[in-house]
Amino acid sequence: MSTDMMDSGNKIDIRRLAEIPTFFDAKLSNDEDKLSFYWNKTGRLEFYVLDLQSKDVAQVSNGEFPDDLKASYIWSKDDQAIIFAKDKGGDENYSIYSFNLKSKELNQLTDTPKFQEYIYDTSQDGETLVFTSNRNGPINIYTMNRDGTNVKQLTAHERSIWIFLSQVKMSPDGKYIAYTTNEEADPKNQDIYLTA
Repeated sequence: MSTDMMDSGNKIDIRRLAEIPTFFDAKLSNDEDKLSFYWNKTGRLEFYVLDLQSKDVAQVSNGEFPDDLKASYIWSKDDQAIIFAKDKGGDENYSIYSFNLKSKELNQLTDTPKFQEYIYDTSQDGETLVFTSNRNGPINIYTMNRDGTNVKQLTAHERSIWIFLSQVKMSPDGKYIAYTTNEEADPKNQDIYLTA
């Protein structure tokens, strides 16, 4: 099969189009002075940070971050670390990690090789992380300390929370977590819940 296409009489090389570097999953830091994103500039998906004042772009990862984008990430509240979910060898069983942007130290916060865990939010003081997990059956909402200790299950839905469609956010005072999920037979339904 040819990799050339005709467009208004001009040849387009599909391989060259596919090799154009692409940005993914851009997010502002909490102080809004940096922009983080995945970029496949080198041919491998790596994590970068753009300083919005100086316009300097720095590659901060060297294979530590996921090589797929099924699981997103958050900035730590002090903007010193990125917290993300990563699987091993593409098995789609995600544990949660913290990566210090300055020291490049990678810390595994949860070790769940048979389950899926995804990070969503952090408390205003940065001490509590909010994540979802199926470690006890259906995917539900959990919290833990920022060092991975003191894991608590907050919800007990019989149907898994839709991890790719749901939003999970902690209130500024840390008293409530708002999220969306569906417990109805209608697959298009989404309801908003609060839990304390």
